[in-house]
Amino acid sequence: MDMDMFIWAAPDRNIERRLDITISRVADAIELMSDEARKELAGKPWFAAICILQRVRAMERGEEDVLGHPIKGGLAETYDAVVTPGEDIIPALLKTFQAHLK
Repeated sequence: MDMDMFIWAAPDRNIERRLDITISRVADAIELMSDEARKELAGKPWFAAICILQRVRAMERGEEDVLGHPIKGGLAETYDAVVTPGEDIIPALLKTFQAHLK
C-alpha cells in the first residue's frame, strides 16, 4: 500500500473531536518515521482499514463544515461510544472501524 493513502485532509483546522485528535496523532507519528519504517507499516494487514477510516472521517469533516454541525451517526460518534480514553491508538481506531460497519 502506498503511504500517500494516509494524508491528513486539513491539518490547519481546529481539531476538537477525540477521533480527529487521534487521527492527527497517527498522521504526525507517520510523518516522523523513516521511509523504511513507513514501508513496513504500509505492509501491515490492518493499515488499509486505518487509511479508509481516516479518509471517510475527512469526508465527514468536510460535510460538517458545509452543514455547520457534527454529523449524526458518524465515525466520531462511533469512536466516542466504543473507545475509552487512554486506549492504545491503533486498536482503538480498528475497534471504531469495526463498530461503525455493524
